[in-house]
Amino acid sequence: MKKIEFTRIVALVAVVLMLLTLCACGGNNSVGGTESESKTETETETETEIFFDYMGSTLSDYLNVADYKNTEIKYTETVVSRQEAIDYTEEMLAYYGIYNEETGRPTETGDIICMDYKGLLDGEEFSGGTAKDQFIQLAGTGGYIEGFAAGLVGVTPGQTVTLDLKFPEDYKEELAGRDVVFEVTVNYIQDYTMTDEIAKEYFPNVADTAEAFLDKVQKDLYDQIHGEDAMKQIAWDTILENSTVISLPEEAVKYYYDNYVEYYKEIAENSNYTYEEYLEAESITDEMLRNNANECVKNDIVFYTIIKNEGLSVTDEEYTEYLEEIADANGTTSENIEKYYGKEYIKQSMLYEEVLDIIYNSNTFVKDTSETEMGE
Repeated sequence: MKKIEFTRIVALVAVVLMLLTLCACGGNNSVGGTESESKTETETETETEIFFDYMGSTLSDYLNVADYKNTEIKYTETVVSRQEAIDYTEEMLAYYGIYNEETGRPTETGDIICMDYKGLLDGEEFSGGTAKDQFIQLAGTGGYIEGFAAGLVGVTPGQTVTLDLKFPEDYKEELAGRDVVFEVTVNYIQDYTMTDEIAKEYFPNVADTAEAFLDKVQKDLYDQIHGEDAMKQIAWDTILENSTVISLPEEAVKYYYDNYVEYYKEIAENSNYTYEEYLEAESITDEMLRNNANECVKNDIVFYTIIKNEGLSVTDEEYTEYLEEIADANGTTSENIEKYYGKEYIKQSMLYEEVLDIIYNSNTFVKDTSETEMGE
């Protein structure tokens, strides 16, 4: 297996476009562009509906936006334990299919093992009943007949066990209901513990020992919680929470509400439910959908208020540069990114980053010592 090169351990997949967390914020106002811009063939496929003119409205009629420049932003200090780093690393190794061949302990429920087996009917091997280097997870049936997986729990690698089993009555005709004996040898258990060897072979750009690798993971997990991106989001959430509603524009709320309804109706149809049945099964109420729609509009108004107050815009040069960076990070072309997301949506993503930068750099972050979480 080839080396896995990445600089941020917590990212298991390719970098994607930093999309708005603002409930599909806007997409209905041309911000940062010019009215003379003509839509290209790719843009028309992702052009969004104008449902409310935020940029042309007096937003203070709808919302008292909190002071977004002189606020104490409280955050909770969270300690990332070593065990959390170990657990994350094991999940990551499982994701990449990287493991050690453990042979020094008996198997346990949930283990994935490599095995050889031979099936015997009346003492004779039968077609399809013998195989080598097969994998099974020792949970449920593991995809084998009843009793097969359970019979392999507590077996030490290298040991061969005999399983006296019976094919189910609804199995294929020639084997249905028949007694069968499987002779199974457990070769090894897949173990996802980080080792010095794995670190050196697969992650040479990160660390050359298991301990150094776990140190990096622990730090990255902490940074994920307390790094700049996370603190920006906390600041945004604080400003949003401190902003008070006067009266939200009904047409904007209706737009989001209708989209929620359409979304869940489609899911319900694909799941062979009625709309009402699906909502009930998922404990979703109509009131929840309306509250979510209200929250989306509140998000929008705060967003556009800051854009207007700060005179934010996106130049063609900035847009092109940003698009190229996103395309390079995802191993695709600028044209594909633009076609998938739409020009206006990408511009709004850029403006959202500018808004987050403003509130991050203009406020004071204060640790809330009363709610410190210990991860150990």
